[in-house]
Amino acid sequence: MNRRLTGGLALSVIMISTVGCAQTPPPHSALTDAQARVSAAEAKGAQQVPTASLYLKMAQDGIETARALMAEDKNKRAAMVLQRAQKDAELAASLANEDLMKRKANEQIEHVKSLQQTNNARLVGSASHG
Repeated sequence: MNRRLTGGLALSVIMISTVGCAQTPPPHSALTDAQARVSAAEAKGAQQVPTASLYLKMAQDGIETARALMAEDKNKRAAMVLQRAQKDAELAASLANEDLMKRKANEQIEHVKSLQQTNNARLVGSASHG
C-alpha cells in the first residue's frame, strides 16, 4: 500500500511539473514587438552609430536566441530574452536619435557661425566706406 501511494505521488508530481512547463505559451507577441523595435532602430540609422549598432546587434541576437528557445519549448526563458531584446532595441533607437540630434545641433551652430561671419564682414566693409 505504501509503495503504491509513494509511486502515485511521484507520478502526480511529475505530471504537475510537466503541465506547469507546458502552460507557458510561446511569446509570439513579444517576438513581434521585439522585431518591430529592431526595425524602428534600423529606420533611425542605428547601424551607422557605433554604440547604437552594438545594442542593435544584441537585440537581433536576442531575437534569434528566443526563436531557438521557443523551438525547444522553453517559452518562459524565451520571453525573458525577448524582453531584453526589446530594451536593447529601444536603447539602440534612442542612441541613434541622440546622434541625429547632435548632428543637427552642430549643423545649426555652424550655420549661426557662418551668419555671424557674414554679418561681421558686412559691418567691417561698411565701416571702412564710411
